[in-house]
Amino acid sequence: MGYLNNPVATNQAISADGWFSTGDIGTLRADGSFVYLTRAGDAIRLGGYLVAPAEIEEVIKAQPGVAAAQVVAVDLDGKTRAVAFAIAQPGAEPDAQAVIDALRDRLAAFKVPARLWWVDAFPVVNSANGTKIQRNRLREMAQAHLGQVPSRD
Repeated sequence: MGYLNNPVATNQAISADGWFSTGDIGTLRADGSFVYLTRAGDAIRLGGYLVAPAEIEEVIKAQPGVAAAQVVAVDLDGKTRAVAFAIAQPGAEPDAQAVIDALRDRLAAFKVPARLWWVDAFPVVNSANGTKIQRNRLREMAQAHLGQVPSRD
């Protein structure tokens, strides 16, 4: 078990007692099945809770006129806050503030994005595992919208 032709990644993923760390976060059901929530690297700590961005994204996508959404975390006024980028459905012109207001009825207050910006497309990169959305680039875009200098850590 492990990563093909990548012993370093295999050694990092398998613990001393033989457990394989997938990097996935989920819950275990009573019947023993696993419910996938998010990748560990994608989870955001908001209001003291570990939150899967996909949870917020699904609620945004359920709003009229929204085709797709992505959520990232940024520092805003000294607190980690969710911010969102969304793509409108063709011909739709949804209002960002109206979407955020609707989310207040459907999400805990700490999960409601502080800002929402409309984009034509999300920044992506093609890799051996398919096309992936560049969350780091979205974070940089959010920082630029907020007038912050993106961190290069």
